[in-house]
Amino acid sequence: MNIWGKNMPELMKIAKAGKQNFVKSGIIFSVKNGLAKLRKAAVNCDEDWTYRTILKLYGTPLLQYESGPCSTSPIRLAEGYGIEKADCEELKAVDAAINSEFTDIDHSFEAVKPLLGLLEDGIYLLADAEITPTDGEGHFFWDIDPKFHFYDATINDYYLGCARDLDILSSEILDPLFLYPSQSAALFNRERADYYAELFMKSEDPPRAIAYNFHGGMNVLLDGHHKAAAAAMLGQRLKCLLIIPSYEVYSSTKNGRSAKLGFTDKIYLKLEKSDAELDEIFSLPKPIEEIKAEEPCFADIMYRKRKWEDEFVNSAKKYPDALTNALEKHFDIPYRYDEIVQYLAENVTDRDGIMKYKSQDPFGFYTKNGNDPTNVLGLIIKKAQYNSDRRLKQTAIALFRYDYDYMLSADSLRYLMMFRDDSEVEEMFIGIVADASVYDRFGHIAADFWEDIA
Repeated sequence: MNIWGKNMPELMKIAKAGKQNFVKSGIIFSVKNGLAKLRKAAVNCDEDWTYRTILKLYGTPLLQYESGPCSTSPIRLAEGYGIEKADCEELKAVDAAINSEFTDIDHSFEAVKPLLGLLEDGIYLLADAEITPTDGEGHFFWDIDPKFHFYDATINDYYLGCARDLDILSSEILDPLFLYPSQSAALFNRERADYYAELFMKSEDPPRAIAYNFHGGMNVLLDGHHKAAAAAMLGQRLKCLLIIPSYEVYSSTKNGRSAKLGFTDKIYLKLEKSDAELDEIFSLPKPIEEIKAEEPCFADIMYRKRKWEDEFVNSAKKYPDALTNALEKHFDIPYRYDEIVQYLAENVTDRDGIMKYKSQDPFGFYTKNGNDPTNVLGLIIKKAQYNSDRRLKQTAIALFRYDYDYMLSADSLRYLMMFRDDSEVEEMFIGIVADASVYDRFGHIAADFWEDIA
């Protein structure tokens, strides 16, 4: 018992989570007697079925959001009062404990226990993940509107429709890859960002940031805003300890309860009958703290619109947005990426190779919703660009010269921007500038080839 007469939080490891694309390792754990100091507070829904929720840390709003009943619709986010105003001793202790080189997920779990004890009772995943320092819409994560704004990355099930000329007409669960800040941009310190950028270049396992997945593919950054800024400067993904609450994966059982809990669409926990303690935690009703319906006053908070330098604004172009993430998942690209790239690099290097790929459809893209497999190549090219993967040089040149599809040709050109030191690629770009008809279509891209790069 503690001095307040309440039981201390009990954290229990349940299972290890396997590697899954952006998750490198993880621990599934339970919280019992949680302090519920990091929690959501909800307002009763309005007549139009929208409701307001505030994510609080020790009563201080970190952010607020409005959402409706549809999982395929984006929700509106607005900033809170700033995590620095929460005066959270546990977060300070965790920051000191993890601000050294990463060892492994077990070591990190022990280090962040004070923070995990602030959660509500439930079952969670602590993941060592690599996420993007963007908002999922092509913007640097810290460069956001502090007022209410819709974000695609908050969608749970992203409806794809006919994106990129692909007749999909289905949805995909968004990975929790995107970031929303909890700290004012007024507190940005360039020296700290430069320090972490230098550290990231030297260290194979640098210190992690800490984030909490609160809705769909969007996470709120609890600690490590300057680490995220440094990752953006370098065009790297942010290495992060990500807290993901569980959700029910619905299925028919005799007792009417779901047979498993999900954390991502690839990581889940089966609930066995023998797990009496887990069943107790799972069955506990979640207390709902209602808040007043009036909008909080933002007059006294530190959030300000900051004019970010070009290196931060342009950094978002190096990462996939929410739509691209959903499309990649639909075609299983993250899990077959190396296999696909190796095939393309060896076989799709001229017009004959493109036609053979289209007719044979070696990865079953055509059979997935009847799509032209050539259209999916744009996603592969863009992912290779994000990964700075130079293996698809000849494939990209062939796709541009064949000019099968304008969007695919444009993606190929943008990918080839990384080959500024290559005479063959430079000669191709010179040809674009010299040919008026080609320049009319692709000159706006080709002109950037000779732009100075920091």
